[in-house]
Amino acid sequence: MPIKFNCPKCGKPLSAPDDFAGRSGKCPGCGAQFTAPNGSAPSCTPPVADARALPGAGMTEREVRDVLVKPIVSAVHASLEGVVTAMRQQAPIGSPHPVGDDRLLESVVERAVDARFLKEWATVAGSADAGIERLLAAGMIQVATPSQKLGHKYRVPELKSLLAERGAGKTGNKADLIARLLESLPPGDALRLVDGLRLYALTPAGQDRIEVFRKAREQARVEEVQKQTTRQSAALACLRQGDTAGAGRLIAEYEAARPYGRGFGIDWKEGMPQGEMEIADYLLRHSYADLDLSDEQRREVGCILALSHMLGEPTHEMAGRLLKVANGAFHCATLQEWLRRERCGDVAKGMEADNPLDLAYLYGHTRIGEAVCAMSLKQIVESLGRSGNVEFLPASESGCTICNHGRRRYGLSELGTMPRLPRHWGCRCVYLTCEETATQAELEIALKDFDARRRRRGDGQ
Repeated sequence: MPIKFNCPKCGKPLSAPDDFAGRSGKCPGCGAQFTAPNGSAPSCTPPVADARALPGAGMTEREVRDVLVKPIVSAVHASLEGVVTAMRQQAPIGSPHPVGDDRLLESVVERAVDARFLKEWATVAGSADAGIERLLAAGMIQVATPSQKLGHKYRVPELKSLLAERGAGKTGNKADLIARLLESLPPGDALRLVDGLRLYALTPAGQDRIEVFRKAREQARVEEVQKQTTRQSAALACLRQGDTAGAGRLIAEYEAARPYGRGFGIDWKEGMPQGEMEIADYLLRHSYADLDLSDEQRREVGCILALSHMLGEPTHEMAGRLLKVANGAFHCATLQEWLRRERCGDVAKGMEADNPLDLAYLYGHTRIGEAVCAMSLKQIVESLGRSGNVEFLPASESGCTICNHGRRRYGLSELGTMPRLPRHWGCRCVYLTCEETATQAELEIALKDFDARRRRRGDGQ
């Protein structure tokens, strides 16, 4: 079973084989040092109450709480506080009430007000009860009628069952069933059927207000998209001029101006993190000679990949950008041949060699991974000094014969012969540091195993 754990700084999910337990490495996401725990830990961040249940993590309970849990909880709280502050500081929209009440008005008429609703709302915007009282006083909502409550609480089969118990007809739509049920009930029985259900309905004034709010929100969304598009276009123009610093500054300014910026633990007011700038520089310098494109298009591919990485956008969006550069016909002979021959790893599963979008996705994913790993290896070598080892941390993919078998550990003197990551298209492995020194016998066994498997595959890598 692979060891699954989270980076203690940014919370990125990580995994490692059992034999990596207790070894140190650097997170590929934020560069923070970590020690792989002993045993198998949950694949996602455990809740605070379960921190003491981590099996044999090599830490005391206090260390688990301080190193693994507190940073993530603090980051979540800080992000939520930013959301709450932003909501309360926004200007009113067409009314004297804060925008938080408009959001509450929209929510309170869509579902019943129960304990879960009150807890969820309190998490992001304070007391829902106080806001509901303001909306009632302003004539925006009213307590739902028994008919509305019955319609909310009961489905059609349940209404027919209630009618059958009273010998009433069961035909008609839901509104007909509710009306017939109310006619068949003695006074007060309808209230008992919906006892405890706290439900509100819009008044005409509330309906007008919610329409104004939704139009304003949509307008704000459109303006935000336009602002983001303009900033991205300006950043791309900087990258085309080789100005990575200018592009990073524009993106960081945009993130810093948002109520809550992208990524935990990043202070966007200090600018784009230096590691991200170095990765972008690497992507700009790459030749992309394996693509069947013009020199101008290849340079544009580098700009697109650098922009995509700095934006932190999903891979499928990056693939769409690459496809536009290639005018919808993305070709890479080495990648297409590999997909037809090997198709190793989870990322490549389902990818088709003749599908341009699949090719753009896999190509961009691998080239960005190559840049990230190159910068990670550079940092690891600088941190090790004259001693230590560099290791591969394979992705937890049982179907990947290249990365999950063979030699994984190399001393500093052997870096010249160490295969570079990514090992194949779609590879998700990362580098780790290890202060332990392997015995010569261990190295010889690993090397023989690696060579034997490489010969069986028939590749010369």
